[in-house]
Amino acid sequence: MIAVTAGDKIILVGGFLGARHADAINNVSEYDPARNSWRALAPIKSPLGAVGLAYVDGKVHALAAAAPDLKTVVTHQVLDHQDRCLE
Repeated sequence: MIAVTAGDKIILVGGFLGARHADAINNVSEYDPARNSWRALAPIKSPLGAVGLAYVDGKVHALAAAAPDLKTVVTHQVLDHQDRCLE
């Protein structure tokens, strides 16, 4: 999983199952350090591992990644962190 700070929260997006780079996932999770708690957010549109993340203007941007077949894909998915939904 890859993480990015989003305001006072930490957002984790995608990643791989197991110890090897295979079986990409579409999970999105939010950690709230103030409450020491996790919660699931809306999943990204497609499973992505080794994804690049950026937090810009209240939104988490997921850019390029490894697809489940390990091929590099060019993608740009946006999570509106404030509304907790994908755009």
